[in-house]
Amino acid sequence: MKMKKLTRSQFIKETGRYTAGLTLLGLTSCQPKKEMPEDKKIDEMSDRTISSPPYAQNLGLQLYTLRDQVARDKKGTLEKVASIGYKQIELYDPSTIPETVSMINDVGMKAVATHILPGFITNNWQTVPKPADANFNYEKILEICAANEISNVGVAVLFPEDRPTLGDYHKFAELANNAGEKARSMGIQFYYHNHSFEFEPMEGTTPYDVLTGAFDPELVKLEVDIFWVQVSGHSPIELVGKLGDQVLALHIKDLKPGTPQDLKMQVAPEAFMPVGQGNIDIKGVLNVAHEVGVKYGFVEQDQHASGDPFDNIKTSYQYLQNLGL
Repeated sequence: MKMKKLTRSQFIKETGRYTAGLTLLGLTSCQPKKEMPEDKKIDEMSDRTISSPPYAQNLGLQLYTLRDQVARDKKGTLEKVASIGYKQIELYDPSTIPETVSMINDVGMKAVATHILPGFITNNWQTVPKPADANFNYEKILEICAANEISNVGVAVLFPEDRPTLGDYHKFAELANNAGEKARSMGIQFYYHNHSFEFEPMEGTTPYDVLTGAFDPELVKLEVDIFWVQVSGHSPIELVGKLGDQVLALHIKDLKPGTPQDLKMQVAPEAFMPVGQGNIDIKGVLNVAHEVGVKYGFVEQDQHASGDPFDNIKTSYQYLQNLGL
């Protein structure tokens, strides 16, 4: 079926859901462009046995995976997530932290991290409106996180207007370092979550190289989204190994074989698969993540083109358990 790109108005409407609930950016779909090189599609499968990584007994879920279910029945959704076996939650909506954390605690899980919009760091609110409550700013989010024992706060995405040039990435890195300093003063770790656009070549380098080179490695950690790394034509195994202890967390997800290479954050919904059903060498990624000391692992599936979302996250959980998690 031919997929259509999101218009700007549709894009703003979707990301506006993040403002109403400060939800994370929705993903777009587009017409396939060029096929990813064959040698980039599937990393060499690892034969090593996974040793228990730090999150082995505390596998997490990025709650954005179930955003529609959360909107309809947050309590019931969290109960189902806990019943599957997940132990940790990464939030996507800092505006409801006290209420949501209480529900998470009640079902025996723990919220350990939250995503935030880039505007809280850049003060650029072109894509989505600034929060109506002027007091709900980055510093306030840190206070709320500290009060609710959320020890990690990360920027979910950079919008196109945040990053037209490499110079803008340098500016963001400086802002991120400042944000990281503020977070550290409150016992919180600041981090950055990637998509695919950071790997598009620009002026002989890539935005991701610029960011990772300019971030203070103590103040700004990295959450490596292995789906977006893979679909950009790079190896998540090589990237995590290269970044080492700068990697705080993984988004553990899978990519449908044959998905065209993407450097614009524009993939078909069908590209998102339950963990273990795509072409990413999950076992190899987790091996290297353990070797470099990655602290958190969050399952995420941005879109559910097929299958029930709860069945999908259960499939992902069971696959990881069978690997030794």
